[in-house]
Amino acid sequence: HVCSTCHRMPKGKFPYRRTLEFLSRGNLHLKNAVKVVTVRYNAVGKSSIGVRHFLGEHLPQIQYKNPKVQFLPLKELSQFPHIVVYFNDGQKVMIDCEDKKSDFILSELKSVAGKLESQVQQEEAATGSNPANFGDARKGYLCICEIPGQVPCPRLVPIPNVEHKWHNKGSA
Repeated sequence: HVCSTCHRMPKGKFPYRRTLEFLSRGNLHLKNAVKVVTVRYNAVGKSSIGVRHFLGEHLPQIQYKNPKVQFLPLKELSQFPHIVVYFNDGQKVMIDCEDKKSDFILSELKSVAGKLESQVQQEEAATGSNPANFGDARKGYLCICEIPGQVPCPRLVPIPNVEHKWHNKGSA
């Protein structure tokens, strides 16, 4: 017996963190000027506990919402845990994460490099519909064949038997 949801779950370590539901819940949109975010931490020690939790819980969501930003977790390269945000004008901002909880680190990153909620809503309203997204049931198109000018679906119209020059007609 196979559960209907179990066969769709990602496999491996911490599979829930790779589900679309989990990734979509993130609400931190970074400013357009942010190009790189480095997270420096240590694998052991109490001072990096919050950063390690931040990397597991919040960073996947931030990466999903900001695909044009490069994120670099760097382990064992610093005496103290910190995040450095690099902007495209050469400016960089460092956030101290020593002995900080992951939610505090998230709020600090949001205050330093995050967009305002009104700015995010304006950008979402400004982006028009993408014609490649034809599977939107609200527009009435569930299949590419339903869009005018496309080849009809083989489930509705039988495909004609066409022989091409690369088919061998007389060979067995």
